[in-house]
Parts: sequence; structure tokens; C-alpha cells
Amino acid sequence: MILQTPPFWRNPTLGSYGGHMGTLVKVLQDMGLLLARLVFGAVMIYHGWNRWRPGVQQQADYLAQYGLPEPLLLAWGAVGLEVIGGFLIIFGILTPVVAGLFVVEFVMIVLWIQWHHGIHVLNNGVEYSSVLAVLALLLTVFGAGRTGVDRLFRRSGRRRNAVDEYDPA
Repeated sequence: MILQTPPFWRNPTLGSYGGHMGTLVKVLQDMGLLLARLVFGAVMIYHGWNRWRPGVQQQADYLAQYGLPEPLLLAWGAVGLEVIGGFLIIFGILTPVVAGLFVVEFVMIVLWIQWHHGIHVLNNGVEYSSVLAVLALLLTVFGAGRTGVDRLFRRSGRRRNAVDEYDPA
């Protein structure tokens, strides 16, 4: 009988990742989530600011041409979500909730405005909004990671963050 030993990173006595390997994986996960939050939040603030600057009514008029109900309300909602939500995402405050709202926003944009333009972003296609929706979905599922402000307000005894439990292998 030949005994097979698991690879060093799957040693059951050391957990999913043993020793330094486990620490490295967690640090890389947190750095990846931090980078995603910083870039996504900055892009959202930029989007919201560019909708705010010429006036929200201009954005409402743009939405009205696609037949969206209450275009002024949706325009104000998008501007508010993108500016305020962008800052919240950057700092890791309420990340799953805010990112979930962004998922809804971008799915609505893709389905209501962009799908009939095709894929390419230069034709107002779904390419860019789809990428932003998927990035927001990842932040919804995994949260801010250990670098977010949310981490400071966790009660002991609550379940651990999804990233703390994430095991890609």
C-alpha cells in the first residue's frame, strides 16, 4: 500500500494553507480587494461627478429617451449612489450593500440602455458596464476584506468575513 501525502499547502494539520503560505494568500486577497475597492470607488466618483457637473436634468433627459420611468429620480439616484457610494467603497464602509446597489445599477444600464448597441464600448455597448457589474458583484460577495473600515465594527463571535474563509485551492 502506497501512502500519498497531501501537498504541503494542503496539510490538514496546518489548515488549508500551512504557515507562511496561508499568511501570504490572505495578504494577497486583502491587497486585491483593496486595489479593487480603490479603483472601482474612484471610477464611480468620477462617473457621478461627471453626471452632476452639467446638471442632473441633462442625465434625466438622456434616460428619458430610453423610456425609463421617473428619469429624474433615477438620475439623482445614480449620481448619489456613484458619488457617495464611491467614497463608501473606497473606505470599505457597508461594502456588500453598496456594491450590491451598484450591481443593480449596472445590470439595469446593460438591460435597459446598452444591450441593443452590441458589445463594444465605443458603440455604447455592454462591455464596460458589464465589467463594472462583475467587479461590483465580487465586492458584494467578498466584502471589503480585512482592510475595510467595516472590519473595525465587527462583533467578536460573529462569523468570519467570506475572504477570511476563502480557499482558492
